[in-house]
Amino acid sequence: MKTIRRIASTGFLIVLAAAVLFAGCGKSEAAPPVAQEAAKQTSEQEFAMLLKRAEAGDAEAQFILGVMYRNGEGVPQDAAKAAEWYQKAAAQGDAAAQFILGLMYADGEGVPKNAAKAAEWFQKAAAQGDAKAQSILGAMYAKGEGVSKDVAKAAEWWQKAAAQGDAGAQYILGVMYNKGEGVPKDAAKAAEWFQKAAAQGDAKAQFILGLMYHNGLGVPKDMILAYAWLNIAAMGGGADALKARDIAESQLPGNELAEAQRLSSNWKKGQILVREGRDR
Repeated sequence: MKTIRRIASTGFLIVLAAAVLFAGCGKSEAAPPVAQEAAKQTSEQEFAMLLKRAEAGDAEAQFILGVMYRNGEGVPQDAAKAAEWYQKAAAQGDAAAQFILGLMYADGEGVPKNAAKAAEWFQKAAAQGDAKAQSILGAMYAKGEGVSKDVAKAAEWWQKAAAQGDAGAQYILGVMYNKGEGVPKDAAKAAEWFQKAAAQGDAKAQFILGLMYHNGLGVPKDMILAYAWLNIAAMGGGADALKARDIAESQLPGNELAEAQRLSSNWKKGQILVREGRDR
């Protein structure tokens, strides 16, 4: 079976894409022509008021216009206009606008593609506590995209995102502590971060945590918890986890296997597996 060291050596599994979803109002059932015209007039009046607020410097209105133009909601879709309004809101310190501007510069959406500009806006949003921006900024420092490569700074930003519950950042911190990259090598700390990510449903963290329990790396060796985490990861579709789980299963006596299967079948997202009378 693959060991934790071999798996971790495959490098970081960094997800750079960040999705920002805006919930739009559902379309109502077809109304009579008079009602449709009244709704249209109301919509136009509301837009005029929103525009007036935005032009007067209202950051919230500027952000909403950015959303509307970016998504084509109530106005023709126009990424350049969206960027202009996000820029105005971002300049006033709106963290959400700063984050989206970072995405737009990273992708070249409505503005020229510019990794350095993207990093600047992510930095501003991250400094205000935006976990998504902190996580992406960590990835940029790790890869040297838009900023000078600095693995220690990457770890700092991932630490901030992980402390806010970002499962991807928690997983990456586990890898970093396991390898000693950007932080001191510490198997116990690696296990702590894998544990947090695993509890949130991160299948990669569940898989590695299972191997850590199997090998007694950073945690006390515990074949029951090893099987349980590997089984949870396998149920998420991990082929490697499935193979590792089957090996662990062959090493467990019947009564311990039953307990391991009970733990994994009763597990719910948000839970850390604990055996009575045993540490995690």
